[in-house]
Amino acid sequence: QAPPQAPPQAPIQAPPQAPFPSMQQPPRPPPPHMGVRPLPMRPPHMMLPPHVGMGMRPRPVHMMGAPPMRPPPHAMMGRPRPYMPPPKPKEPTLDERKEQFENLLREKKIDALSAWEMVKDDLSDDSRFKALTSKQRKSTFTSYQDMLLKEKKKQVKGGNDQAKKQFRSLMESAKLRASSTWAAFKSKYWKDKKFRAVSKERDREALFREFIGQLQDQVDEKKAQKQQAKEHFMELLFEKRITPEDSFRRCEHWLRKSKRFTDVHHSLREAYFDEYIEDTKNGIVRGATGLKQRQLQAEQQRKKAAHDASRAIASYKRGEASQVLTVMLIDHFPKNPNCSWQEAEVALSVDPRYAVVKDMPVEFKEEIFDQYMDKFRGAPLDRFQALLSSSPSLSLSMSYEDARPLICAEDAFMEWEVDEETKSEVYNAYVEATIEKREAAFQELLFETKCITHKSYDMLEPYIGNLKAAPHAKEILQYLQSDKRFDDLEYNVERRDQLLLDFASYLKQRGAPLPPTANVSAAMKRGIVNHQQEER
Repeated sequence: QAPPQAPPQAPIQAPPQAPFPSMQQPPRPPPPHMGVRPLPMRPPHMMLPPHVGMGMRPRPVHMMGAPPMRPPPHAMMGRPRPYMPPPKPKEPTLDERKEQFENLLREKKIDALSAWEMVKDDLSDDSRFKALTSKQRKSTFTSYQDMLLKEKKKQVKGGNDQAKKQFRSLMESAKLRASSTWAAFKSKYWKDKKFRAVSKERDREALFREFIGQLQDQVDEKKAQKQQAKEHFMELLFEKRITPEDSFRRCEHWLRKSKRFTDVHHSLREAYFDEYIEDTKNGIVRGATGLKQRQLQAEQQRKKAAHDASRAIASYKRGEASQVLTVMLIDHFPKNPNCSWQEAEVALSVDPRYAVVKDMPVEFKEEIFDQYMDKFRGAPLDRFQALLSSSPSLSLSMSYEDARPLICAEDAFMEWEVDEETKSEVYNAYVEATIEKREAAFQELLFETKCITHKSYDMLEPYIGNLKAAPHAKEILQYLQSDKRFDDLEYNVERRDQLLLDFASYLKQRGAPLPPTANVSAAMKRGIVNHQQEER
């Protein structure tokens, strides 16, 4: 038999040709075991077309169809490239210049006590000094010194705090009690470094006293807590109605449920219980005191709250009544200052609003009425007094009968509808007050006059009755005549001369003034005190 034939095979086709011969796949390199180093392969997108010469720079594939790049204008015109100056450096800000100036001060080691006038000459050659104005330099220098002082204070305070902490740790390790003394503590620990950490003796003693005070407060607080716990324990026994027939062992299991029982130390519970039983046998009631005190405090708080509420209600009613009464007076008596409260009450009682004011005290209503009427009574009086002070024809030496014809035609005199006796009293009171005021002002002027001394009275005494003839009086009057307070007493020259003599006599009795370097306390013992020192 003939052997079987193999199936027909498809013809081998050649691989497709690349558009350019140079873009064909290079031959596969030999395997590594052949000892030949493989050549680097160029990726397909970097393959060069055949028309690219050796002297031309290849363009990327994505720019193959793009037009050629246009050269810059200066290259097309045949000119050289224009000069571009480098950018100017950025000027520092004001804060940066101040910071640079502070760095200069640190470099020169300027301390917090240096004077600006002594330092600025050494800094004037530096550019950081010239970058600021004179005012900016001075303010920066001052702020720099303030910052140094604050830092120094912090360092000192930090050192003091550390020393105080060490001293306190020494006291805590010494196991002091509230009865410990400073002398005993000092004699025992004066060689310790922690003791000497605080430099001043008074600071050490002050820290010791403060620490002992804290210990004493703790002891007092523990005693108060213990006493309070005992009182609450007695109150518990009183509320549970413990009798002398009861024993502590039998009552302990159901008393333990209360917090007032557990607050007492276990070693004291039975002793307190026995004390309560003993007091009960002797007829002493224990435990009821605290309960009664709390009840009394609650009752006082209730009374105080009720009192405050009643006061608030009364104040509100008084304010409302005051407003209502004032409105009624405005409606019924717009201008009638001569009306009395009895007459006004009759007219106001008809108004239905008077029911709000009816129950108020009579003194309260009269006070509101007087305040309202004083507005009308006071205005004419003020105008009359202003007339007396502004009238140039009046003199303080005139009586009311002499002054009345000069002011009776004025409006302020006619508008004040009161009798002549009242006007005369007001006029006389005005004259007395004005005279007293002017004489006090003239005496102040005499104190200010330096030419009047303790020797003036001897020079004026021979000329009493005719002071103008005295040579020393001419010197004094020449100084006084330039002041208005001297002219205000022109209406009574004799009184003015008498005041001058009295003042000169006072200076003579007082004697010569103390020299500036005198011992004031010794001079006061001798009775020689300057007028200015008396005023002080």
